[in-house]
Amino acid sequence: MNKKIIVVIITILVLTTFISAKSQNTSFKVGLPFSTVQILLGENNESEQTLTPTFALSYFTVGSKYKRTEDGSTSESDISAHFIIPRVGARILSVRNEELRSYYIGEIFYVLPFITGSDITDETKEEFNDATNLLGITVGWGVEYFFSKSFSVGGEATFSMLFHSTTYESEDEYDEYSYKREYKTRVGATMTQITFNYYFN
Repeated sequence: MNKKIIVVIITILVLTTFISAKSQNTSFKVGLPFSTVQILLGENNESEQTLTPTFALSYFTVGSKYKRTEDGSTSESDISAHFIIPRVGARILSVRNEELRSYYIGEIFYVLPFITGSDITDETKEEFNDATNLLGITVGWGVEYFFSKSFSVGGEATFSMLFHSTTYESEDEYDEYSYKREYKTRVGATMTQITFNYYFN
């Protein structure tokens, strides 16, 4: 099954759970290279350790424009790459100690790439998507300080590992020569983010 179809199915299931859930809490994560909106599908339990399912969505974009003037004639072109990152995971919350609470983080995410531009062909879009479809996991640790029962500010330190594999096959028109190339890539990165958490229960 196509990876994008899998991601869409997971997203629909999580959103359905979110809409039907009685407890809908929200976390906003601010950091580089992107910020994240996260839904916490659980209660703000202060007295015991709790496993809280999460659904999050991140987005970032990069783009450039090119302008050339020659012999009085000007030409322009532009290109932009967009990345939508749905995430499914969980927080393992520790027992709250007065205004402080820490938690562990675990997530699975998928990078959905899109490219737009004035001179972009369908073949270029396909090659770009093949090269940037990334599946990844995130683990980390966070802490939050409660200014009230319904609002906290915190920070998270995470490590993410991205996995990518692609295959290129080619065959000439006379069937005399063909080749198959397989590429597998792993990328690891650490990130810190500031979090703003809103609890509505």
